[in-house]
Amino acid sequence: MMNSQSSDQAFAQVSEAHGYQLIRKIGSGGFGNIFLVESTKYKVEFAIKRIFCSKFTTSEPEIQALMKLSHPGVIRIFDYFKDEQYVYLVLEYCPYGSFKDMITKNGPLELRALLSTCLDITKALEFCHNKKISHLDIKPSNIFIDKYGRPKI
Repeated sequence: MMNSQSSDQAFAQVSEAHGYQLIRKIGSGGFGNIFLVESTKYKVEFAIKRIFCSKFTTSEPEIQALMKLSHPGVIRIFDYFKDEQYVYLVLEYCPYGSFKDMITKNGPLELRALLSTCLDITKALEFCHNKKISHLDIKPSNIFIDKYGRPKI
């Protein structure tokens, strides 16, 4: 069994082979870890979500469909790759973290900001539902804030 440091070093090697330079780990959960990386080709930051293959139930055609989603309230998937243990999703980086992080740091939103945020999230969910895609895990820790301050699912 790999320890966290050797696992992160292995991630750095895999991501480098696919054109991404590891900056740092930015999150972890039951399904895997999220890393901040920079594209060596485009010099743009992305988040790569590394998910255990055993916990990943999405098929390649489903990933391709998700990659085609384009909405201001939906985190973009730009690319993906995999190895024997993991699936790696290259995602839009949301530098302000999650909605949960924001509330923990700054306290509850004022009513007007909360209503605006809920409307944005509802529009994103409606967009996904119209494409026959369900999120299945909407909660503050799964809503992220992009570089423009917009909530993203």
